[in-house]
Amino acid sequence: MFPIGAFLIGVGTAAAIAAALAVLLAAADATIANYGQVRISINEGSKELTVDGGRALLSTLTAEASSSPRPAAAAAPAGCASWP
Repeated sequence: MFPIGAFLIGVGTAAAIAAALAVLLAAADATIANYGQVRISINEGSKELTVDGGRALLSTLTAEASSSPRPAAAAAPAGCASWP
């Protein structure tokens, strides 16, 4: 028969390690992440955006794309009558 004390020690140890890692991640997020105004330089300064920090770069650029010009449409590949 398995002793219940060993089981409780194992579960308690795993819970303590998970809690310590959660506290470590929360402390790192609070000290490393920048949640103020952030300046993004595109193409070495040809365009600059000032946005709120804390978001992923791709989602920030996608959200700001409405004010950016769209690239020209690509030409149809050779042998294709039309390009969707």
